Amino acid sequence: MKHFLLFPLLVVLLGGVSAVSAEDWPQWHGPRRDAKSSETGLLKVWPEEGPKLLLTINGLGRGFSSPAIVGDRIYATGLIDEEQHIFCFDMEGNKKWEATNGPGWVKNFSGTRSTPTVDGDTLYTFSGFGRVAAFDIRSGEELWHVDSVEQFGGVVPEHHGYTESVVVDGNHVIYMPGGPDACFAALDKKTGETVWTSRGVSDRASHASAAVFTHDGIRQVASMTAKSLVAVSVEDGRFLWKYDRPAMQSDPPQNMMIPIYLDGVVFAASGNQWGGGAARLKREGATMTATQIWETLDMSNFHGGCLLADGYIYGNHEYSWNCLDFETGKLMYSEKGIGNGSIMYADGMLYCLGEKGEMALVETNPKEHRVVSSFLIPDAGPETWAHPAISSGKLFIRRHDNLHIYDVRQN
Repeated sequence: MKHFLLFPLLVVLLGGVSAVSAEDWPQWHGPRRDAKSSETGLLKVWPEEGPKLLLTINGLGRGFSSPAIVGDRIYATGLIDEEQHIFCFDMEGNKKWEATNGPGWVKNFSGTRSTPTVDGDTLYTFSGFGRVAAFDIRSGEELWHVDSVEQFGGVVPEHHGYTESVVVDGNHVIYMPGGPDACFAALDKKTGETVWTSRGVSDRASHASAAVFTHDGIRQVASMTAKSLVAVSVEDGRFLWKYDRPAMQSDPPQNMMIPIYLDGVVFAASGNQWGGGAARLKREGATMTATQIWETLDMSNFHGGCLLADGYIYGNHEYSWNCLDFETGKLMYSEKGIGNGSIMYADGMLYCLGEKGEMALVETNPKEHRVVSSFLIPDAGPETWAHPAISSGKLFIRRHDNLHIYDVRQN
């Protein structure tokens, strides 16, 4: 009987156990870069006026980048006085430090694009003009930086600048300069020194961020360039495979989506009615082939991203919300919902943020897009393009200068 009493006794001694299973959100699209949180104990229905607004942090400047959250710290970027600023706040909204990363993007849709990537005690960020920099997360001190144009001959995407959020894998910071023999590059995360470039792969950069996964024993990084969905080896940057269908062939290219990978199949799509498709990967010695198994015009995904849940792809298709069967590409539903926007997943629910500032909680159900609850953020308006984030039972929604933090935990 003493064994049965042990857990209640520990609860009393520890002062109770939280119903929320907490998780950091340290980079673009979360801990696994799949727009999914593993947190539980979250509300399944919101009050009519929305969940409790805990705090609004002001002064971020213009930006479309999402926050990164690690422990009790919030990291964000914003455009102020034509410079890219990086901020660190605590959960009470107190600014712990502020740094800069060179000139910010002031042309079409001025503002920061790159979501910070936090790995250990270092933050990595990317400017619209190609400056990759590392900062100490405790002090904000810059540790190193690399000019992608100068170092790799990178070509700044003309209309919207560089928009990628870099990925850290092992000891490498990997991203897409889009230069000759340097479509991809890997930097030593401690020093910024070049580890490898993708010799033989010279596509220009588009606006997508990369996924990293292992297939048939080969660790690889895959992203949409200006021409194709391309993968190279994480180890040495050698070319592995490419798949052309998902990448929009236009000028400027609007290829933005992180590819989805599951069990040897990769999916990606682009906006402006381009659509995309899924391909099966097959290893052939040191390289691979990508053979299309289906294509679709029912997921023309622009800025809002897609995610995979329980065998189905959910995402924004032009101005509707669509669901596809991952295995076949079959359209399961297409419904208006809250209009064009971005998407993430947590505790069995879809979180859909409309580009005009309406936040919706939606059932993860391939049969219908049922909005359970919705509310408007305080500064609702156009260009609500920063994707939402969740950490420790809190929902983070950024619209340019303001970051709103909501309590979405069950009582």
